[in-house]
Amino acid sequence: MDQINSLSFIRSPFEKFLAWREQNKFLFLLVTLVLLLIIYPVLEDGFVGDWSLKILTTILLVMAVYAVSDTRKKFIAALILSLVPLITGWLYVLHPVPVLSIVSNGSTMVFFTFVTVTILYSVLVSGRYSLDTVFGGICVYLLIGFTYGTGFYLLHTLSPGAFYPDPVPGSDQLLTFSEFLFYSFSTLTTLGYGNVMPLTSQARTMVLFEAVSGVIYVAVLIAWLVGTVTAESRKK
Repeated sequence: MDQINSLSFIRSPFEKFLAWREQNKFLFLLVTLVLLLIIYPVLEDGFVGDWSLKILTTILLVMAVYAVSDTRKKFIAALILSLVPLITGWLYVLHPVPVLSIVSNGSTMVFFTFVTVTILYSVLVSGRYSLDTVFGGICVYLLIGFTYGTGFYLLHTLSPGAFYPDPVPGSDQLLTFSEFLFYSFSTLTTLGYGNVMPLTSQARTMVLFEAVSGVIYVAVLIAWLVGTVTAESRKK
């Protein structure tokens, strides 16, 4: 009997941790997204930058798979979609062949799109208001920026003249991934610093869609939050 009680004592904190982890699954993804935005631009240059980006991206892929794995089907789909960018990304770091970069960025964009849509659907149809639901909504917004940033970088790789950097004195004028990430969030928030100019029709279309997506998403999310909070307050 004492042994059973001892095991129950050990199992109880572990079960509480599992329950807490399940109730905060979007929090881990949000922290990873924010860390990637903060850390990578600092470590971007040179050999360290390639490895730091890939390590952070790997962690992001793992956290994204976990965030959408509330069902077996979603877990399998997310796992399969994450394997291609994970494998090709590391192969590109070890052997920088252009085709590997194209496949890695393309598959990463597909994976981010899947995760973004899945989390957005989960947030909107959850029918409940919680802090983790808010975290999920923020994750969707950040993932939109990452998705378009990856898409811009992919388009720049396939068509080098699609974007043009605004000349700045003392700048090397190189369009890196962090430059496109910054440009993506500037477009998403309609901030529009104008440090990068889309020149081709494909680039301008992508920029247009991201700007519209940012405005519509904020409007929809706020409307959903207001409706959900109002409904729950009436129930009380």
